[in-house]
Amino acid sequence: MEEKSLEEIHTQLKAKCLSCDLHFVVCTEYPDRHNAKSLYCPECGQHEGNFLTWASVVASPIRREVPGDARPTDDMQATGVKAVKVKNIVETT
Repeated sequence: MEEKSLEEIHTQLKAKCLSCDLHFVVCTEYPDRHNAKSLYCPECGQHEGNFLTWASVVASPIRREVPGDARPTDDMQATGVKAVKVKNIVETT
């Protein structure tokens, strides 16, 4: 088996929040920087270490996973909220 350089691998820290049951993945080239006590849940904001975590080493560069073949979106599109462009708003009191 061919040995991969550090630039060709990354770690996926897979987590389940025990407060809201959200499952999410942190992709990192620095796995020693992340653990259950350092995570914040993106759904409920819990950051007291109440996570189940698993880690797997992936034999591909992180850029192949993130963004990979995904298409860019913005927060408004992802949530279904329509963006409204407003110009020249002035508040007076």
